[in-house]
Amino acid sequence: MLNQLDFHGMTKEELTGKDGLSQQLTDRFYKRILNAAMDSISATRSTIMQESITATTATYIVRNGDSG
Repeated sequence: MLNQLDFHGMTKEELTGKDGLSQQLTDRFYKRILNAAMDSISATRSTIMQESITATTATYIVRNGDSG
């Protein structure tokens, strides 16, 4: 990806300034990391909830018999 960028003619401010390319790339990098982490947490939470529902259902069936 970096090989596709043309740094020639860019000023120091455009590259490393407060709103420069370096800061923009860093921001995008961390946003992607945080989004991936949140997606992972969400998927884990969903799996845990599904396993809990399955275990609860199985416990109910064992205790009360399958009336279906």
